[in-house]
Amino acid sequence: MKLSISGKTDPVILIFGPTGVGKTDLLFKLFKENTEIISADSMQVYRYMDIGSAKPGPSDLNFIPHHLIDILDPDTQFHAGQFVEAADRIVDEIQGRGKRAVISGGTGYYFRNYLFGLPEAPPTDREVAQRLQDELAAGNRQQLFDRLRAQDPVTAARIHQNDSYRLVRALQVLESTGRPLSSYEVSETLRPGLRVKTAGLIRPREEL
Repeated sequence: MKLSISGKTDPVILIFGPTGVGKTDLLFKLFKENTEIISADSMQVYRYMDIGSAKPGPSDLNFIPHHLIDILDPDTQFHAGQFVEAADRIVDEIQGRGKRAVISGGTGYYFRNYLFGLPEAPPTDREVAQRLQDELAAGNRQQLFDRLRAQDPVTAARIHQNDSYRLVRALQVLESTGRPLSSYEVSETLRPGLRVKTAGLIRPREEL
């Protein structure tokens, strides 16, 4: 596989797949020169989170420049919006150097938000959230989940009944806005001006 380098006219390459599928090996076979990699991995962004994250080693990092690896301590939040903002900035910097930008990782919602933009953010109401937390603490988990399943079955199907944070959040949005959380979806249209090529890697689960 051979791709030309043409600065900002070159598409951004997206390579995604689960941890251990072989993304790093592929990157080093295909993109040895004139390439910089942006990590789209929610664990690799943190220092010390090396075990189980398939984080590239020092020799790999020296061979091909990587970005968004080991930039934060584990007690610091890094969400999809921050990733998209950082990725846009770094892609511009890489292409400005006349190099190819490759985004690689296993965090699906990073890729989705990069491609289609961030979803509309529903407002929050702390008083509603506190009341729901109180109901949860009083042992009403089943009733709360049944309420969510009746009013927003799409979101209920996505979360586990024991996931307290997401259960409360979904009901909070319902009560605060009258809209189900599932109605706040990411667009299905690529962000304006975005040029990308994508490749997804798979491997039998027993090999992973």
